[in-house]
Amino acid sequence: TLGGSFRLHVRLAREGGASPAEIRDVVRFLAECGVAKAAALRELDAVLGAG
Repeated sequence: TLGGSFRLHVRLAREGGASPAEIRDVVRFLAECGVAKAAALRELDAVLGAG
């Protein structure tokens, strides 16, 4: 699972000035496999409070 380390990296990116849209673009670019992409985007929405 992505869990804690993913959340840490998202938090660090936000603290570094990345917008939610920029982070989401990076996740989409890096997670090109169907299941991995879906899991990453689901977790990202939870971390960023989107839905």
